[in-house]
Amino acid sequence: MKRTTLFILLLFSLYAAKSQTHLKENEIKDYELQIGQMIRYLQETLNFIGDPANSAHEKDIIFKESYAKIFKDEHVQVEDDLDESRSTPINKDVQSYLKDIDFFYDNVNFTFDIQAISRILNDKGETSFKVSMVRTLSGQTITGNVVKNSTKRFLEINLDADKKELMIVSFYTTKPNVKDELYTWWNSMSKPWKDYFGKDRYIHDSVELSQVNLILENSFTTLTKQATAVQDSFMIVNHDTIAMDRIDELYGHRPDTVIFINDTIYQWINDTIITDLTPIYETLRQLTRLTEVNVSGNESITDLSPLSELSDLRILNCSNTNVSDINPIRNLNGIKELDISNTKITDISNLKYANIVQTFKADDNKIKDISIVEYFKDLNYLSLSNTEVSDISSLSGCENLKALNLSGTLVNDLTSMANLTHLHDINISNTYISDLSPLKGLENLNSLNIEGTQVTDLDGIADLKGLNEINFSNTKVSDLEALNGLPKLTIIYCDNSLVTRENADRFRNLNPDKLVINESEALTMWWNGLPSFWKTLLVEQTNTNMNPSKEELHSIINVRSLKLTHYIHDAEPVSRLTNLEYLDISGTKIDDLSPLSVLHNLKTLNINNTAINDLTPLSNNNNLRELHIQGTGVKSLKPLHQLENLRKIYAEGINLSSTEVYELRKEQRQVTVFYQSDELRLWWGNLNDTWRDIFAAHTLCNTNPTDEQLQTIVNIEELTIDPSYMVYTLEPLSQMYFIKKLVVNNNQIQDLSPLSDKYFLETLSAGGNPIDNIAPLSNLSLLKELNIENTPVSDLNPVTDLKNIKILNIGGTYVHNLKPLAGMMSLEDLSIVNTNVKNIQPLLSLSSMRHLKAYKTKIKRKSIELIKEKLPDLNVIYY
Repeated sequence: MKRTTLFILLLFSLYAAKSQTHLKENEIKDYELQIGQMIRYLQETLNFIGDPANSAHEKDIIFKESYAKIFKDEHVQVEDDLDESRSTPINKDVQSYLKDIDFFYDNVNFTFDIQAISRILNDKGETSFKVSMVRTLSGQTITGNVVKNSTKRFLEINLDADKKELMIVSFYTTKPNVKDELYTWWNSMSKPWKDYFGKDRYIHDSVELSQVNLILENSFTTLTKQATAVQDSFMIVNHDTIAMDRIDELYGHRPDTVIFINDTIYQWINDTIITDLTPIYETLRQLTRLTEVNVSGNESITDLSPLSELSDLRILNCSNTNVSDINPIRNLNGIKELDISNTKITDISNLKYANIVQTFKADDNKIKDISIVEYFKDLNYLSLSNTEVSDISSLSGCENLKALNLSGTLVNDLTSMANLTHLHDINISNTYISDLSPLKGLENLNSLNIEGTQVTDLDGIADLKGLNEINFSNTKVSDLEALNGLPKLTIIYCDNSLVTRENADRFRNLNPDKLVINESEALTMWWNGLPSFWKTLLVEQTNTNMNPSKEELHSIINVRSLKLTHYIHDAEPVSRLTNLEYLDISGTKIDDLSPLSVLHNLKTLNINNTAINDLTPLSNNNNLRELHIQGTGVKSLKPLHQLENLRKIYAEGINLSSTEVYELRKEQRQVTVFYQSDELRLWWGNLNDTWRDIFAAHTLCNTNPTDEQLQTIVNIEELTIDPSYMVYTLEPLSQMYFIKKLVVNNNQIQDLSPLSDKYFLETLSAGGNPIDNIAPLSNLSLLKELNIENTPVSDLNPVTDLKNIKILNIGGTYVHNLKPLAGMMSLEDLSIVNTNVKNIQPLLSLSSMRHLKAYKTKIKRKSIELIKEKLPDLNVIYY
């Protein structure tokens, strides 16, 4: 906003700070002037939001950033005055309030008429201000209603005189009461939500919060079932019943039969418990700080209103509920994962400020418009299957999208997906798509499902070299030739397509490593071909029958978790179980993981105590998170180098080198490999307190570290040892094979031998130590920076072959011969200050040299002039 500049300058131009308890009259007036300017800025801000001519992007900047110029923080409470029909005061975080201006009104204008500004002093002598004003609001709501009203409003503003800062800390009509608000929130909550939030949260003896019906001033009520005895009688007249109090209607006729009833009915009544409400209050506060809510499958949940108070919510799953309105969560802009599948929600337009969503699922809803998705710049997973979506143009800006499910929608054009180069999985089955050419540039695409579409050829995806799986069953595709050049393709589903058996056989002959499923009875044939013990195993773990129906067969191949028994020797049947997320083949006789290469949903794999020695088949299992390889013959982790989601590998007791672990961690830094816990625990036990303190200063660990913490310690890549530790030996670094940078200046180190096997060391700074021998460094070929200044080192021959050294500091050493440096063609920076060096002839051929410090040496000036002439880009410090 153009008019904000003047205000901001004025706001931060207060006079020098003075003790708040000694403010002079003119200083108070000056602050009051600033407050007036602040309120004008607030008025302009609200009017900017209420102006439909301003873009959503500009307003979003206010919601996320600009508001902080006058409000203390995002937790400042604002009493809602936007809905004039609201009878109960409701307070919102300031960001939510600002967004609701845009949400409730098509256009709106605010005017603030300041009535009074009063100074308030607290017990500590700190000054704050209370502003009384009349707020006039005029505009038109999104439903077309014209609104104009005025009300008394109050602002509370804190003064930090030291920082010259005035900040709004409260904005209200009625002084807010946090406890009352929480109690009102709970009292207005539906019973299903009370059951969800209150389950297993005890607030009074054995009373769960879920049992609390109403919270009163100094008590609460619970619903108690009460029995009531009921006595009544009925007459039977002509096969019908009539109550006894209507006997006069019979006009003298006698009833056929009289039935007397003695019964008991049960009613729910409120039982009041008088008690301290503090436990309830504290529990409610904890609830409002929840970060995850999962009510999936709870059909009693019909609205999301209670969630409006959960400003820290990050994950929400309300799938398979009866929720119909997304509005209550419109201001929860911290949500990263949202699942509203199979609900009654039809409109998601009010999520436009929930723009940090990363995972969004809205399957099986009657949603048509997804234009709001264009604001979801962090979105990486989107599922809209079986919705009424037809226009996906808003996806063009979702450049971080990795997985997309549009199956069963009305989509007929993929043009908007052309630039979504991070897409890994696409499901557009049973849509109106006929042209795949927009996908031709998606080089990271791994899985493509176009089953039941109008596609007739695969030419548009012929260059997708990363494609691993494709399904074009129930299409009119007849030719597989376009797939011949895809090296990573392993499975082709083309059942009920126009691909003939001859065409499929020809393809198989050319590509024997690719599985082609193109017969309508393929699944049944697969089942019939299974050994009986495999059938028994699958039936037991999927609760199906030995002679499964078609539906049960699909249930079997959709199994998510499977544990194989010890007598299994071939994993081939699992290749059809492509939805597996957890697979345990530990203790089996399996020695080949090839069938697992197609399990792209696999997250956890346990191959402990098997004869497996090769992990190559897992190289494309991109969802793999956890791998157990203990008791195997695995020696190489290279096949795992591209698995970005891999987090943990348990490899205790196998012949796994530190080099293998390092090379994996170099590619995937998030991976932790547990492969030497016993050795590390012994190592830690032998450390003295000084070294334990050094490591504790670099990473979080307990006094008795866990296996994970020990592995984290030895994975440290950069270590600085302050001289105050006065370290005498580097022997405690024996397990730190991955260290890349070590700074140990001005300690008492005499021996560098413990570094002799630290082959990944790139930087070593050991100046000021009594080191006289650098021979242990002779094999550290990756070393780029070496500082041994002010040490008794005299011989540089051990570093002769370290060709990667760029920076070398030997100032203050006993070195006088630079011949060992003659072959260091990467050397850029050399310091030989305060040495007995006379001859710099060996440096003349080092064209990479840029800096040379050579003062306080025995070098003659003509030698300096000569090297400057030979190396014109060299900067020399010499006197």
